[in-house]
Amino acid sequence: MFSLCLCGFSPGTPCAHMWLFVNVYLAIGWQPLQGVFRLLPEPIISVAGRIEKHIFHKTLRWESRVGAAFTGGGAVYQLEDGALRVNQSGLYHIYSRVELLFKQCSPTSSFIHTVFVRSTSGVDTALMEAHRAGFCSWRSKLKEHHAWTADSYLASAFRLRQNDRILVNVSQPQYLSHSNHGNFFGLYKI
Repeated sequence: MFSLCLCGFSPGTPCAHMWLFVNVYLAIGWQPLQGVFRLLPEPIISVAGRIEKHIFHKTLRWESRVGAAFTGGGAVYQLEDGALRVNQSGLYHIYSRVELLFKQCSPTSSFIHTVFVRSTSGVDTALMEAHRAGFCSWRSKLKEHHAWTADSYLASAFRLRQNDRILVNVSQPQYLSHSNHGNFFGLYKI
């Protein structure tokens, strides 16, 4: 591994945090580009939530051209199945957030948020999963059922292969918020 301190100090000075930061990114694969470090990794893609007009399965669909959504580099959004397809093998940071609105929140209200990879052989493998429950249980003491918002954010780094497709499932899609700021999904190569 190669060490570099961008502030001109040695690792024992206040610049140690920057020195450690640069070394960590070198260790996970950032490469110097003509003597300068890449600041924006490629490929990069981020899509925003889309509410379907008809009943749909648990796998979510996304908007790639609304709000803060964007696509670029070697990753592609696939409209037909809601997947982000990776065109280059490598280490990727994947993130997803969903927001659900429960009109009648009760102690049994819950949902599961899953990010999974579908390989070229068609096999699905869960990468991340969150089970949210009990977010409105205190209301049960009052014997009331009120509207309630709950969210889930998942993020981690994974090694992906070319043509892997990343998808998001939610167990209760009928409760998804209509806000494209509340529901988003993306990845970038690190």
